[in-house]
Amino acid sequence: MIAGVVCSYLLLTIPKGYALLLFKQIFWFAFESNVIEIIVVLFLWLKAWIAEMAAYIKSLDKRHLVTVGLEGFYGLNTTNKSEVNPGIWAASLGSDFIPNSAISNIDFASVHAYPDSWIPHAGLEEKTSYLSHWVDSHISDGDIALRKPVLFKEVGSSRHVDEKGVFDRDVLLKTVYDKIYESAKKRRAGAFIWQLLVEGVDGYTDKTTIM
Repeated sequence: MIAGVVCSYLLLTIPKGYALLLFKQIFWFAFESNVIEIIVVLFLWLKAWIAEMAAYIKSLDKRHLVTVGLEGFYGLNTTNKSEVNPGIWAASLGSDFIPNSAISNIDFASVHAYPDSWIPHAGLEEKTSYLSHWVDSHISDGDIALRKPVLFKEVGSSRHVDEKGVFDRDVLLKTVYDKIYESAKKRRAGAFIWQLLVEGVDGYTDKTTIM
């Protein structure tokens, strides 16, 4: 059942130029293969698509930077980083932070950080520890493996107050921004908050919104 869903998704979303190339492979994987092999096909297609689209954008506009909107999860090919993911499910989504970000026409790497959604049953201390490791790992990847800046372009946490009156979000955001501040001194990393909104646009809020 999972295989069928994944293959249907590929068939619906791949560019027309890839349809004939992958059609036979996808049907073989759908009926005779396991989920791991399907994920590998998805990874290879996604990497090729990113490379093609980034090159195309650069052919139209060489003045602006190009990136990929990744969560930052490490895939099955990056085995030495699997413990950094929030769960084993994260490696099965088809993306892989280092290979996807290493593509030549990608100018900087992008990462998300949503500890409340990714490890919802963890306490504040565990989330803070996880988030600290997550940020350190991706900044290090930018410095060593990619040699590119890293932008944490979505950092979000829900508004929760503990029995001592401490806002979880304040602790988690401070964890990220303290590390980003130190890295930014060397022009290596940056971060945005998800999301800042003004009063009157309540219909666009979510649990991470800061008004």
